[in-house]
Amino acid sequence: MIGLEEKILNRRLSDLYEMEIEDELVLWEETVEAIKNVERISLERSAYFSNLLSKESDTDSYLTSVSYYFFTGRKGLWIYKNGESFIPFCWHPNVPDQVLVFPQRGKICPDLLDEFLSKVPMPPAGISLVRVKENVDALPSIKAIGSSGSVVFSPVVEPVLDWKYPVRVLSTKTVSAMNGPEFRYIRNRVKQIEKADGKIAAIEDVPVSVLEDFIRRWAGSNAEFYTEEDELFSLYQKIISFRDKLDLGVDGFVVFINGEIEALTMWDTSNAGAPIANRFVNLCDTTYGGLADFCTVSLARKLEAKGIKYLNIGGAETESLDQFKRKFQPAYSLRLHSVEAKAKTPHGLSFETYNSFSEGMASYA
Repeated sequence: MIGLEEKILNRRLSDLYEMEIEDELVLWEETVEAIKNVERISLERSAYFSNLLSKESDTDSYLTSVSYYFFTGRKGLWIYKNGESFIPFCWHPNVPDQVLVFPQRGKICPDLLDEFLSKVPMPPAGISLVRVKENVDALPSIKAIGSSGSVVFSPVVEPVLDWKYPVRVLSTKTVSAMNGPEFRYIRNRVKQIEKADGKIAAIEDVPVSVLEDFIRRWAGSNAEFYTEEDELFSLYQKIISFRDKLDLGVDGFVVFINGEIEALTMWDTSNAGAPIANRFVNLCDTTYGGLADFCTVSLARKLEAKGIKYLNIGGAETESLDQFKRKFQPAYSLRLHSVEAKAKTPHGLSFETYNSFSEGMASYA
């Protein structure tokens, strides 16, 4: 039986630990932003960031989406830029104290990742190289820096973000037509919503307060815990605010049934030369069977009418979500990897050892 004094002591120790971690995170940001070539990317700099990505193309079109980086990097987003090459990185949106490092953009520089990792201090929960398409064992930094003994690189099955299952990219023409026996189920589901008199309205024609009412209702129905409702609401409320930033190119629509919003879909378009739409919101009242199918088909038809051939609907965290995406007969799929980098200490490197760590890593850059 734990006594009252011990409970109070444990609570105080926990509070002190959280304060220490918070101080470390602030110090980490200050340390990183003092590094030459590191730039913080805030929403106020969206035009600048959009310009950097404007000539970019990638089969994983989320990597060329300004909205995606701001959405994922909502707790803090930076780039490490050297000449015409740059690496975006951010705080993990779901794992406290971990930093996500994305593949480099711009002019390809083989040594840029090593250079970046040799300068940036290790955060408390380590670094994760994310959305990696190539053979992870061939990454130069795993060989060079991993051999230093200071850092352990571990390819992992992505536990939190949406590429445990492959990214699915749809043909807007194929989905719009819904031809053949493989689309029979989807055709029937879409007809259900059409019979329920589902009507589409552009997001700009709907008052923000009405959108927020729907998001609050959706969050309340989908939150596993009471505290999660506010988190979900705040998350999608922030995405709605993106539409006010023209540099992000966010678009969307809602579906009304019986005068009430029952679904919200949002996307942007990226990839220079061969545009691909990237859907990153598809909220539906699941009590209406077929509503998610109806939204996907409706979006495909809107995009095809604009001459956009492909729709990236992302990967999935669960098998059931992946099954939903696969039934639209993807034009192609992408298997992505995550590679975690952690210091060989139980809690990462303390700030007292950052300088010696950086000096040791520099010899491998």
